[in-house]
Amino acid sequence: MHEHDRLRQIRHGRGRSLRRFALAVASLLWAGFAIAAPPVRVLVLAGVSDQAAAASLAEALRIQLGAQGSVSVGDVLMGSNLSARVHEATAALNRMDASLAVWVEQEASSEEAEILLFAVLREPGRTLVATLHAPPEDRAAIERMLAVKVVEILHGPLMALAPPPPAPSPPLRCLAPAVPTLPARHHTWLASLGLWGALPTAGTGIREGLLGELGWRLVTPAWAVETFAAGRLVSTAVIDDSGTQLTVGETDFAVGARVLRVWARFSLGAGAQAEGWLLRADTSGADAPGTSWHMVPALSGRFDARVRIRAGVEARIAAGAALPLRDVSFAVGGREFLDYGHVRPMADLSLVFSPR
Repeated sequence: MHEHDRLRQIRHGRGRSLRRFALAVASLLWAGFAIAAPPVRVLVLAGVSDQAAAASLAEALRIQLGAQGSVSVGDVLMGSNLSARVHEATAALNRMDASLAVWVEQEASSEEAEILLFAVLREPGRTLVATLHAPPEDRAAIERMLAVKVVEILHGPLMALAPPPPAPSPPLRCLAPAVPTLPARHHTWLASLGLWGALPTAGTGIREGLLGELGWRLVTPAWAVETFAAGRLVSTAVIDDSGTQLTVGETDFAVGARVLRVWARFSLGAGAQAEGWLLRADTSGADAPGTSWHMVPALSGRFDARVRIRAGVEARIAAGAALPLRDVSFAVGGREFLDYGHVRPMADLSLVFSPR
């Protein structure tokens, strides 16, 4: 009986030793995986008007991640289209040595807000989009939902170096792999149509008409350069004096270029152009009736301000002045009525069409 008790004590001692050994091996394996696992760093980017929202999202994400990773707020995205913003986010990932870059874009409706969460993954080189719906006034709930979705992306299969699964679970949808490789700088055409007006100068009075432009545009994430040809149909001036009537019609042509600084929905810039004012003067009555043609060359400069109404459509207001290089005036009965030899202030309001 005594030997049996001692044998049982020896066996119990071996069991405790085995459990301690297994616990030590598990601790070493856990420590090895923790050391080998690369640190997760999330970069939260912001739109031009969403810098405060980016800071709130970063704070919510820090709470969700805890000790699993770090979160920092990056630069403001200045790109005017998705490909430009993806290009900026990829550059920020490499510059900040982060694992994932995210930003939020929101489209609000009367009942709920559709929130798009964009995520650019550094290693697989892919871009993900998650769509969330939430009441626009519940900002705290929106931030928690976005933070949870970012954590799902970090723990998802696309963060691994292995090829992604063919069909990721909704609401995540993988954009075409070609999206991040689209150039941030591209060329496109432009057209505009609007109303034009010239303020009174010495004897010319107020003139107004229609303005149209066709041109080419070079677009970068922060700048746009445009070259164009323009035409104006100007209202006719009619003067009656002592039985003689003078009618002056005007058609203007111009070529020029402008440079614009782009901020999200707004653009501001300036340009210069060479103009030609084609004048037709018809005189009727007893005082030498007839028709004459005149060309007035001019140089003009204008400031240009725009706001984007929707994709590819902008509202523009421009104002400046034209300097004629030739003095042409018209007289009836010995009295001068129209003089095109003075600086001519002008402005226009128009819509600009340009595909993104």
